[in-house]
Amino acid sequence: MSEIFDPLSRPVMAAGRFILWLVWEVVVLWVPWYVGWPVWRVVTLGRFPETAAGDQEEASTLETMLVWGLGFLILCGVAWLVAKPFSSA
Repeated sequence: MSEIFDPLSRPVMAAGRFILWLVWEVVVLWVPWYVGWPVWRVVTLGRFPETAAGDQEEASTLETMLVWGLGFLILCGVAWLVAKPFSSA
């Protein structure tokens, strides 16, 4: 019976993998970078990060981790603040 659904399931699985990859790239890799980058620039008065906002691939590992980590923490804090009124029952 699984032989009948195999040709149908392969494109569905491929589409699902593509969607998961796209969500990972955008939500986990790009968004925290673009949130953390301007915050670091303001806090360090334009000295850090040395890499331009659109050159994420050119950044060093430490620079990437600091910018991404701050962006991720900010996003988690915003999500927590937005969800807080809904959780108090």
